Amino acid sequence: MTNQQNEELIAILNSAISLVNSSSDAISNREKAEEINKLSVQLREAIQSKMPVTHKSFLDIN
Repeated sequence: MTNQQNEELIAILNSAISLVNSSSDAISNREKAEEINKLSVQLREAIQSKMPVTHKSFLDIN
């Protein structure tokens, strides 16, 4: 990934975190909550696949 792509991804992720943190309410729609959770897992897997080989993932550490 280019430096610009890295910066864009970081900005998007920070925005997503801010959006989640801006609401004190739980996700009331179970289907949407499951979709959000599935997407967050897919995101983590995609990011892990792009990490340098010297990087230890969360799963490797635990």
